Amino acid sequence: MLCQSCHHPLPPADALPTSTQAKELSELLRTSSAPRNLSHFHSIITSSTTALAWYDSEIRGLQASLNGLMAGRDKLQEYVAGCKSVIAPIHQLPAEILCEIFTPFSQNPFLEDVDSWKDERRNLAKSDLLVVSHVCAHWRQLILETPRLWSNIAVYSYYWPQGSESLQLLELLVTALERGGSHPLQLKLDLGLSNLPVAAQQLLIHRLVQHSHRWQNVELEVDAKQLALFRDMKGRLAMLKSIDLHICDADDQPVPEAAPDFDGFELAPQLTQVNLTFEADLRDWCPKFPWSQLDLMRFSKRTQDMLLLRRIMENLSDHASFYIEAWWDNIDLLPQTPMITSQIYRFEVGPPPLGVEFGPLVLGRLFGGLTLPRLRTLTFKSLAPHPNTGNEIIRWPTDAFGSLARRSSFCSTLQLLQLSPGLVVTEDDLLCSLETLAALRILEISDQKTRDGLHILITDMLLQRLAYLPDTPHQCPVPQLKHLVCTTLFEFTGKVYFDFVVSRLKLNAASRFHVTLRRHEYATRELEPDVHRNLLDLVATESRMRFLLE
Repeated sequence: MLCQSCHHPLPPADALPTSTQAKELSELLRTSSAPRNLSHFHSIITSSTTALAWYDSEIRGLQASLNGLMAGRDKLQEYVAGCKSVIAPIHQLPAEILCEIFTPFSQNPFLEDVDSWKDERRNLAKSDLLVVSHVCAHWRQLILETPRLWSNIAVYSYYWPQGSESLQLLELLVTALERGGSHPLQLKLDLGLSNLPVAAQQLLIHRLVQHSHRWQNVELEVDAKQLALFRDMKGRLAMLKSIDLHICDADDQPVPEAAPDFDGFELAPQLTQVNLTFEADLRDWCPKFPWSQLDLMRFSKRTQDMLLLRRIMENLSDHASFYIEAWWDNIDLLPQTPMITSQIYRFEVGPPPLGVEFGPLVLGRLFGGLTLPRLRTLTFKSLAPHPNTGNEIIRWPTDAFGSLARRSSFCSTLQLLQLSPGLVVTEDDLLCSLETLAALRILEISDQKTRDGLHILITDMLLQRLAYLPDTPHQCPVPQLKHLVCTTLFEFTGKVYFDFVVSRLKLNAASRFHVTLRRHEYATRELEPDVHRNLLDLVATESRMRFLLE
């Protein structure tokens, strides 16, 4: 018998128990006595065999249909998901944008905590980048065929073991170099403390020098003897723009009295920035650079005399900035060399290394050995003594600076003087130095927090002496001043500061005047609110005036 709506066969109704029969059976099951009509139950068991077979057959058929339906649904669902993925925004990004997303995965990790050559292997293989490449075939092809993603390479050779493992690392390095194609290369090579045999070092350097025509920004940490292995790169540095050269001390290498000049960097038409750090005592030895084209030279060394400093500074041109962190253990040796005359445009003095105790005296001796006739900017950075060392306070060498200023004609050349926090100068010494700086346009001064307490430079008295007062006999210091930056503890009176600003505006009626107040980290006071409002009102009414409170 078939169903009128779906045309499937109906189940055999006679085989199904009625509700009464089901109730009677349930009561019998709750007792332990046998039923009286055993034949009835035997007949039900016998007659139900056909019905149960029918049910099993129907279930198998329906299960097959259900499985087919579920498989079809899963297939359709997978297809729809693929369609959604195809139109997703990530698939519409151009290759250039995807490469920008991939770039962080191509950067070199910091390996200071590495204790295994396996970590160096992951570094050279760019494992993070390769993990991303497994997302899909398109990403993998794009990553493997984009040279820019393989053109940032770091080699830490002191993690390279001897033997077959080092050959594996070299193969990974060569693979990365080849995938970089002709794209400009950012290279960091650390050969300091390397345990590799000389032959292995030569092979490693040879592979890198083969791509020296791609070098753009390079960091090298080597000793003087290892540097000689790079001679073949001379004349192949067409893309080189900056070099960070760290000459480390080699325990097994006595440096000769006259180390041969290294000229591998001399022919680099785009080289403009050099960062030179010496740990080894190489006396006056220095690699050759295209000095006339350098815009920036940073020099860091604890040395014993000024011969090396002379060799660098006298070669720099009048468009070069020179940053120095070269301090001397024995200041008695400083005046033994003739005067150094340099044409540099900017001179920045950095802090002495930890443990150097002659900083206060060396600054004066350094000024005493220099003539800087074209200097426009003089800056002192972070000269505050380290709290964990016994370094003395760095005090401003007024007499030595005055002599330097007169020799160098700072009255007509120096335009910016920056005395950063950490350099202690008194009010009288500052004003004495400013008397020689008639062309100065930008001045940065600071109150100080020293180990002995607070040193207040920016006071009412200083501001009054810097103000323009036409009815007073003394001449206004630094008449060309256009910008005064004060890192302050706010120990001055707000009204005195406001009057100072107004007076400087009157000094040059057609010239702008900017002021910046920076709150010292140890300041416990603030600028008075009414003075702050008055300064802002002045800015609103006077187009030549700018005020910044940081």
